[in-house]
Amino acid sequence: MWIYLVGHAVSTTGFWTHTTAFAWLVLTLSGDGRAIGAAIALQFLPALLLGPAAGLLADRLPKRRVLMAAQVAGAVCTGSLGWATATGNASLPLAFCLAFVFGCVTAVENPARMSLVPELADEEKLPRSYSLNALAFNSARVIGPALAGALIAASGETTGCFAVAAGTRLFMAVALRAITLVEVSSGRADSQPGEIRAGVRYAWRTPAIRWPLVSMAVISVLAYQHQVLLPLLAQRTFDGDAATLGMMTAAMGLGAIAGGLVGTRVLRTGRRAIAVRAVFMGLALALCAAAPTLPLAVAALAVLGAMTTVLATTAMSTIQAASEPGMRGRVAALWFVVMLGSAPIGGPIMGVLAELADPRWGFGLGAAAVLLVGVVGIATSRPGGNGRRNEK
Repeated sequence: MWIYLVGHAVSTTGFWTHTTAFAWLVLTLSGDGRAIGAAIALQFLPALLLGPAAGLLADRLPKRRVLMAAQVAGAVCTGSLGWATATGNASLPLAFCLAFVFGCVTAVENPARMSLVPELADEEKLPRSYSLNALAFNSARVIGPALAGALIAASGETTGCFAVAAGTRLFMAVALRAITLVEVSSGRADSQPGEIRAGVRYAWRTPAIRWPLVSMAVISVLAYQHQVLLPLLAQRTFDGDAATLGMMTAAMGLGAIAGGLVGTRVLRTGRRAIAVRAVFMGLALALCAAAPTLPLAVAALAVLGAMTTVLATTAMSTIQAASEPGMRGRVAALWFVVMLGSAPIGGPIMGVLAELADPRWGFGLGAAAVLLVGVVGIATSRPGGNGRRNEK
């Protein structure tokens, strides 16, 4: 299990390093916030279009083989973008094309990655495995951009980021070869018509899955578009450069590590737990929107990094624990449709808003949405309904 977790953390960090460097590359090539939104939308559009089918694939094919193939394909895409930047051949059309291909690889990879966890640990160790897997994914979502910011600040270009990201995928492929799987009953879906619709119906009819998916859909669209807003906040609002972006992303990364370490010590799942964490994340977003100076913005981003990780880990753990073995791939696919497929919607919204007004407005809109989700969740949860509590 630990071999997989290390590989998973490294590979996912590489993914978000790639995504942040890609956004900075597009901004450098175009100078337009709307172009960043469009590029990020292209990268995550396949998750929205192919997610349910990819989940079915994860339920029916050997997950390790699917993941290994995806690592190699992702390394080729990322390496190609790195070669283009190193040789001076990078262009917006090329970046857009590679973004879409990379998104197709990611759409297939993520459901298999998430649904592999039950095959790595015995039944009694699954709750802890779920929380560690969620921690690795959600911490990497903030640490990866921090790494990208530091590399761009040090070199002034994105080539190193793409090289590192390609290497992390190859590292994961090697780790997958080394892991040992355990037998899981009902791990594969029967071949019957309507399997994808059955997965959607199952998720909708299971309250412990439906609430996290719906709430995180709203939050992801309006509050998880940091890869679009942060480069614009650094360059436009604070008249900064790559070093400013590196400082901001590093703050979020440190906050994510702190939040992850605290969050997995005492992990609560369920509607009320998600809602309470949403309120705190909304307040952190409001601080980012209101910060008048760069130091205050960096401090607010550290808090935001912590709360982003804690909220997403809580929601993901709730969904994983509630899913039946035969549905895990399809439920995992719906999770990634929500978390990654939101970018084609939220990315352009934030890009246009930042271009027409100010990047702060993007953070403010996210704060309002997350606070609304939190208030509704608390109001509709049962008294004392904090869900399961795991103390480490």
